[in-house]
Amino acid sequence: MEDAALVLPIVENAIATQTNIDLSFEGMDICSTIFLNNFLGKLYLHFGAKVDEYVKFVGFDDENEAIPNKIQRLKRRALNPDAFHEIYNNAIGKA
Repeated sequence: MEDAALVLPIVENAIATQTNIDLSFEGMDICSTIFLNNFLGKLYLHFGAKVDEYVKFVGFDDENEAIPNKIQRLKRRALNPDAFHEIYNNAIGKA
């Protein structure tokens, strides 16, 4: 979470000032869900689709689909919260 707190203001500023920024995951085989939630989750919840206008995710190994898949799932959840709340509530209601 500390890493997210360090990077978040830099990326928030880039989006707020409409500056393109590359966010590199080069050399990373895994990325914690906690980091992504505290970093990308907050970005998408605050800026919505503007994140995709100004932030480019780069540096993924061709064989590594785990991080890009996590990012896509997080993005869908952040941009479509009502759909995921319904799924969650239905699952909990059936428990």
